[in-house]
Amino acid sequence: MPRSTKLATVTALIGVLAVVALRAFDSSAAEPPLFRWPWAGTEGWRYTQGFHVDFALDFQPQIAPNCGDLVDTAHMIWPVAPGTVTTIRMRGSPQPAVPAGLIIDHGGGWSSYYTHLANVPDAVATIGAQVGYDTDLGNPSCYTKCDGSGVGPPCATGRHIHVQIRRDGAGSGILQANICGWTVGSDSGISRNGLTYYPDKSGTAPIANAYCPAGDPPIVTPTPDTKPALPPRGDANCDRHINTIDATVLLQYASGLTRALCSLESADTNASGRIDPIDAQLVLQLSAGVIAALP
Repeated sequence: MPRSTKLATVTALIGVLAVVALRAFDSSAAEPPLFRWPWAGTEGWRYTQGFHVDFALDFQPQIAPNCGDLVDTAHMIWPVAPGTVTTIRMRGSPQPAVPAGLIIDHGGGWSSYYTHLANVPDAVATIGAQVGYDTDLGNPSCYTKCDGSGVGPPCATGRHIHVQIRRDGAGSGILQANICGWTVGSDSGISRNGLTYYPDKSGTAPIANAYCPAGDPPIVTPTPDTKPALPPRGDANCDRHINTIDATVLLQYASGLTRALCSLESADTNASGRIDPIDAQLVLQLSAGVIAALP
């Protein structure tokens, strides 16, 4: 083959590979992060208001839901995923101009918005600040940016957090998100393991980060004679089910998009001693019925 022909062939192959690589990059960038609920710890919070203001949701801690005390210093708000602070919103007059809301960019078109914050740390109240899953954003409170019509202060009726998960700037992104195994339906019902919860200001507090691969590890209290059983192999998010969500978690871990798994032993589906795309492929085959069991 003439040298010029070989060169043309190699150049063409490089072009094809570049297109494939760019498409793969775009596809991974569009994948949602591993989201968690926006509060520290595994304590359940009450779901108090469904979709409002572009698919926003409201949550309260279990204690003292009213505004007798304007700030709940016993609870801390954390980001739903790592990212960069891009917008800071201040309390409205006549309150002092201190931060009450934040927007965090998570990359790939995903972002999140939080308001009713108090005591936002100076290190976070800075455009460009980098935050992780366990970065303190402040306390839930009754404060927000008032609408300028003389409402408030404090412009809210209970100490809570108002949160949006956005994709390409739209709050409807929350309908595509998986939050510690929970999903949000178009009717604002929050579901997990076949159970769906709707807003109830007087109800229990079922919405929690327990068993969340991006949050705190599950809390297990063993009896003196027993050890907590490990999740089955292939159960990458430790919810005791093996499905396509586990395959997504495995791919995100293998590509470096997440830094933690709830159980490395359970995630290693083929017992190879490492977590790689083959583990995700096996989980997908099992979920589709192509194989009857993991090797």
